[in-house]
Parts: sequence; structure tokens; C-alpha cells
Amino acid sequence: DKGEKLIDSYAFILQIASLINAGDYALARTQLRSVPLSHPKAVTAGLLMAESYRLEGDTSAARAWFLRVASTFPHHLEAQRGLLSAALDAERDGQADLARALLQRSADLAEASAALANGLALDNDREKADLLFARPEDIPPPVYRNFQQSLLSEEPEIAALLSQIRAVRQQHACIKRNLQATRGQQAALAQAQALYQQQRNAVFEAIAQRKEKIATLKQQIQPGVLDQKQVSLRKEIRAQENLLIREQIALASVEKNLQSAGQMALSAEQELSAMKEAFKRRWGEDMGTVLDALDRSAQRTIGAYRDTAGLAYQNMGEIKSGQ
Repeated sequence: DKGEKLIDSYAFILQIASLINAGDYALARTQLRSVPLSHPKAVTAGLLMAESYRLEGDTSAARAWFLRVASTFPHHLEAQRGLLSAALDAERDGQADLARALLQRSADLAEASAALANGLALDNDREKADLLFARPEDIPPPVYRNFQQSLLSEEPEIAALLSQIRAVRQQHACIKRNLQATRGQQAALAQAQALYQQQRNAVFEAIAQRKEKIATLKQQIQPGVLDQKQVSLRKEIRAQENLLIREQIALASVEKNLQSAGQMALSAEQELSAMKEAFKRRWGEDMGTVLDALDRSAQRTIGAYRDTAGLAYQNMGEIKSGQ
């Protein structure tokens, strides 16, 4: 409906940010509560909710929202960084132990996400290339989204290549379908060839028998004798010769079909081979560049989580005990 479309749009976030900047926190929070937890913008909505309380001076309510977002979306980088903001507020409020606990929580989540993100750093090129199109089951969706965003934002040449590779994958799928059809066609052609061969053998045998019969009949002809028996023999010979001509025509037709089936099978095999070679060529183009970009994006994703954990530990070290 219209409400869901508004939430889906970037304008919704801008509208909430404008309300917060204008100090209309209550209205902003009312709008934010319309975002369900299952929505892709739920993390952003939760963090804006926390920020609205923060700017209003209610650090306790803000902290509750930062914790809620981090608990619900533990692998979301911004949720982990939200805890850094909550820790900063706690330190300013003189709650050093609480600040350290929040920082430790942020570090723990970030380190767990970094460990999972290591699964993006693959050695197998085929598995690595699959990262372009599908999320591995052991990689949480937020970690995979960070990886994708890093790939597209930090590797501008990849967007165009990605479009080309998707086209190649579609071609690959088409080739697979053609392969199945070709194999079915080849099976049908093989059956046809076997049938034509059987027909050829049967007609060839019939011709041989027909020639033998005609030869036998001709041996019974008596030159110059035109009685009823001899007339009947001559009629039978002409009839048999006509049948022989028909059988010879049938044999020529069967042999032509047999030859045509063989040519069709060869043509199908050649077409399949050409498709395979074309796919290999297309798939090989630019893949080295893409694989290198995937490696860099994996390392940036891992690094982003590690940096968050490192910042949390750094801030912990700067908080004076008992402050």
C-alpha cells in the first residue's frame, strides 16, 4: 500500500531526519514506529529512534534503543557502531562501568561478524565468483550486504562488468537448455537412424527377392509362344518389375533420410560445441578483474568489522576506571 511504499523510499528517511533536525521528536518517533522489524530499513529506523531520544537528552531511552537494535540485528555494522554512541553517552553521564560494558558488547559483536565475514575470502575461483549472485548460507544477510555495497561503491568498474557477467550467465542457462534439447534431439535422431537402417535392410532384402522372382519367371518364357500361360507370365513379370521400381525408389528415399539424419546429428553436435566454446570465451573475459575486486571487497568487509572492534577497545582503554 501507500504506507509501505513511503517506508521503502529514501524520502521517508529524509522526512524523519528533517523532523528530528527541527526538534519534532514526538512526530518523528510516531512515524518511525510504523516501520516493522522485518523491514530492510528497520535498523535505520531504530537508530533514528535512539538518536531522537539522545538529542532530546534522554540518554537512558536512547541507550535502550541502541541495545534493542544491536540485539535484534547483531551483525549489522551500524547497529554495532550505535553501541559506541551509547557508550559515549554513558561515559559523559559518569557511568564508566556501563560505558565499558557497552563497548565490550560492540567489540564482541563486531569480532563475531568479522569471523563470519572471513567466509567471504575464498580460494576457489568458482565459489568466489558465485558471491556475485548468491549469499552463502553461513554468511548473515547484513554481512553479505556490506560486502555487496563495498563491491559496488569501491569498485566502480565492477557495476558494468557485473551486468555483462549476468548476461553471460543468462546465456549459460540458455546453453544448458539447448544442451538438453540437443541431447533429446540426438537421441531422437539415433532412433530415427536405427529405424531408417531397419527399413533400408527390409527394402534391400525385398528388392533382392523381387529380382530373384523376376529371373525365375523369365526362365519360364518361351519365345514365340503366346498361349494363355505365356501371356500370364509376361504380365506377372511386368507387374513384378513395376514393384521392383517402386521398391528401388523407396530404397533411395530411405537412404536419403538416413543420410539426412546423420547430417542433423552432426550439425547438432557442432552447434553444441560452438555454444560451449562461446560460453567459455565470454565467461573468461574480465573474470580476473572481477575476482580481484571480490578479494578486495571481502577484505574491506572484514576490515570494517575489525575497525569497529578496534575502536571499541581503544575507547575502553581511554575510559578511566571508576570515573
